[in-house]
Formats: sequence, structure tokens, C-alpha cells
Amino acid sequence: MPLPEKKYPPFEALQKIRHYCACRETTQKDVVGKLYRYGLSTVETENIVVQLIEEGFLNEERFACAYVREKFYFRKWGRRKILQELELKEVSHHHIKKGMQEIDPDEYEATMFDLIEKKKTQIRSDDHLEVRSKVGKYLIRKGYEPDLVWALLSKR
Repeated sequence: MPLPEKKYPPFEALQKIRHYCACRETTQKDVVGKLYRYGLSTVETENIVVQLIEEGFLNEERFACAYVREKFYFRKWGRRKILQELELKEVSHHHIKKGMQEIDPDEYEATMFDLIEKKKTQIRSDDHLEVRSKVGKYLIRKGYEPDLVWALLSKR
């Protein structure tokens, strides 16, 4: 259990955490950690989490969908990296599966093609195999599936 930042009574902690949840989508794990840092007991924390879920302030499916959209459409991450990060945040597999449905397969492939073309222009080499290797490794680091990466690169 982390050390409390400042001890808050349960009612005040509930108000603060409602505001926190209203400003951003978050996970149950993050909320629990924050409530512990507010100096609340396990029972008080559990009661507040249940209340937040009932009031709609905390919804992990909504979080997973928003997280997937942000990381794919803005950061251009691949499915593997997004999945790994959601698992680290302890989001349930059911919610992760729902969130991953936010990625359109056609847009996924189009994004990969765009990243391939952009990365190719940044590599200063005449050796086709070296360029292909560097582009492939780049996409794999961004979380794209290796078999899909190499299949798309062989088309190019």
C-alpha cells in the first residue's frame, strides 16, 4: 500500500476522485491506487470504487475503447503494443477485446503502409535489404505483428 499524499475523509476523497474520473478515462487499478494515496482503508476504497462504477464515473470498457483509439489513431501503435499496455494496466481480457474492435482492419493496413513509406524516406541507404530490415524492425517495435509486417514489406 503506497504512503498517503494527504489524508482525506471518505466524502472528500469521493469528490476528488469523481473530478479525476470526470476529466479522463481511467482504470480501476489507477483509481484504487489514488484512493490509497488519499489515506483510505481497503473497505472505504472498495465502497468508493463500487459507487463510481454505479454512477458511471468508472467504466473499464469505455477506458479500453478510448485507449485503443488514442494509441492507434494518434500514436500509430500496433495491436501487440496496445494489448501489452492494457494488460499492464490490468484491464480485463473481455474489455481489451471490446477495445480492440475500435481498430478498423483496413485502416490498420493503410496505417502500416503509411508508416512503411514514411520510414523508407528517412533511411539513407541504397541497399534494399537493409532498408527493408530497418523498416520491419521499426514497425515491430511499434507493436505491429511480425508476420503481417514482413508480408506487407514483401509486397513493396
